[in-house]
Amino acid sequence: MKKRMQKIKIKKWLFFLLLGVLLCGCGKQQELLELDVFAGRANYQGEQKGWYAKIVQDKFNLKLNIIAPNVSGGGNMLFESRLTAGKVGDIIITSYQNMKECVAAGELADLTPYLEKTTYLKQYMDVIQQMNIQNGYTEAIYIIPTSMSSMPATEPVLYGDKPELASYLPWSYYKELNYPEIRNEEDLLDVLEQMQVNHPETADGKKVYAFSLFKDWDVEYMSLAANMVKSYGYIDTTDSVFTSADLEELQYLAEKDGIYYRMLHLYFEANQRGLLDPESGVQSFDTMYEKARNRQVLYLWWAWMLGNYDDGSHEERHVFIPVSDSPVVCEGFSTYGDGYAYAIGADTKDIKRVVEYLDWMASPEGMMYYGAGMEGVSYVFDENGKPKYTNYSNEAWMNNSELEETYGGGSYTEGFCQFNDTIVQQKDINPETGEPFYSENWTNTIKNNYGVVSQQWTGHFAAASPAEYLKKNGLMDVYVKTDYVAEEESEQLLIIREKCAGLIKEYSWKMIFAENEEQFSKYWDTMLNLLNQNGYEQVEAADLEIIGQMRLRRNELLNSIN
Repeated sequence: MKKRMQKIKIKKWLFFLLLGVLLCGCGKQQELLELDVFAGRANYQGEQKGWYAKIVQDKFNLKLNIIAPNVSGGGNMLFESRLTAGKVGDIIITSYQNMKECVAAGELADLTPYLEKTTYLKQYMDVIQQMNIQNGYTEAIYIIPTSMSSMPATEPVLYGDKPELASYLPWSYYKELNYPEIRNEEDLLDVLEQMQVNHPETADGKKVYAFSLFKDWDVEYMSLAANMVKSYGYIDTTDSVFTSADLEELQYLAEKDGIYYRMLHLYFEANQRGLLDPESGVQSFDTMYEKARNRQVLYLWWAWMLGNYDDGSHEERHVFIPVSDSPVVCEGFSTYGDGYAYAIGADTKDIKRVVEYLDWMASPEGMMYYGAGMEGVSYVFDENGKPKYTNYSNEAWMNNSELEETYGGGSYTEGFCQFNDTIVQQKDINPETGEPFYSENWTNTIKNNYGVVSQQWTGHFAAASPAEYLKKNGLMDVYVKTDYVAEEESEQLLIIREKCAGLIKEYSWKMIFAENEEQFSKYWDTMLNLLNQNGYEQVEAADLEIIGQMRLRRNELLNSIN
C-alpha cells in the first residue's frame, strides 16, 4: 500500500537559502519556453514537476515535457513514429543508432557554434568531437554523449558499496533459512520458494512473489532475462551474442542451454512453482516498483531499487546475496559515455538557451541537483565539508512526502529530474566536494547505512561490503568500455534486426508462461525456426564482427593504460 502523502514544513532559513541559490546566475527575463524532451530511458512521462521544475524555470524559464518510450509500450515504435512525423523532440536523449536516423532526416541542430561558448561542456570537447566523428559526423557536432567520465575505465561503477545490478534478497528471510549457499539457478529457486512459503503475504495482506517482471524496457530481447545474465558471468554485449566481461567467452542468444535460454528457464520454473507474479506480463515498471516498495517482491535486480526506505537497521532490508559461482559483471566507467547521447532538435526555438541549460546540467551545481537534490533541504555539509543527507530528506524518501508550494510543491521524491540520463557520469567525483555527485555514493551515506543488517552481513560474509566481498573472492569482472561505435548497417539488416527482436520478445514471454516443459521447448523451437526464416544468421554474423572490433579496441585501451 502506498504510504500516505505528508505535508512537510521546512524551516524559513532553508527557504531563504534555496531562494539565494535560485537567484544566483539568473539572467534577464526571457519568454517561457516549453520543450519536449524525448528521454529514451525515462520511466516517467508528462510535465516535469516539483522542485527541479521550479529551479529550471527560475534559472532558464524553461518548462520540460518528458516523452518516454518506456512508458508508451517500450521498444522503438514511439521514436520511429515521431521521426516519421518530423519531430522527435526539442531535447533528444536516445541511442547512437537512433541519432544517426535523426541526422539523416535533418532532425538535429549543429551544436558547434554554441558549444564553444559553454563553460562546462567545452571541458569535454575532445570526447564530444571524437564521438561525433566515430558516429560519422565529421562536419558538425550533433550529439553530446551521456555519462562521460573522468574515472579509470577499469574501475566498476558501483551503487554505494555494491554492484548496481546483481542479486538482492531480504536479509531477515535469508538469515531465517540459516544462510544457505546459492550456487546456481536451482538453488536460487529453492531458497526463494522457502522464503515465499514462510512469508506469503505482507503485513497489509498483499501477496508476496519471488519475481515480479515487466515489459517496459524490452528492446532487442526480454530485458529482465538479459539483466539476470550479469549475475552469472555474462553481459548482453550485442543483440544476438552474450559475452564474458573480457569479450573472450561467447554465448549465443539462440543457443539451447545458453545463458539467455537458462534465464528464461529460470523464470519459467519460477512460474511453475508459483513464484512468479501472474501480472508480470501486463504490468508496467511503475506497478512493479510500487510492489517492491511495499515488500511484495523477494528478488530485486538493482541496488537502487532498495531505496533508502529505512536507516539500515530493519532486518527485512534487501541486501546483496551471491547466487552463482560465476563473477558478477559490473560495467566500468567510460570516458566516452555509454552509447546514448543528448541532442537538440533542428527546429527548436532559442537553441542558445537550451545549450545553456545543458551546460548547467553538466556543471557541479547541475549534477548535484540531479544526483543529490537541493542543498539545505536534501543535504548539508558536515564539519569536514562532506555532504550528508538531512533528516528531512531521509523522512521524505521514506514517506514520499510533499513539499511546500514555495519549493514547487508535489512529491519530494518525484520532484527529482526524471530524464534518467546525465551528461556527466553521476558516480564521478565532484571537484568542489571531493565526493561523488550521486548521494548514495557519499562517504557519509555509506557510513550511515551501516546498521544492524550491514554488521550481520559483514559477520557472515567476512567482508566490509558487497564490492569488497566480490573483489576479494575473484567474483567481480569489469566490462571495460571504449570509444568504439559500430559502423552504420544496411537498411535490410536493420529491418531483419527489428523483425527478429519482435519474435524474440514475443516468444520469450510465451516461454516463461508456458504450461509445461514440453510447451516451453516447443515455443523455443518455433522461435528458432522463425528467426532462421527471417535471416537471423545475418544478425549473428554482424554481431560477431562487432565483438571482434570491440575486443581489439578493448585491448588497445588496456595496453595504453598499462
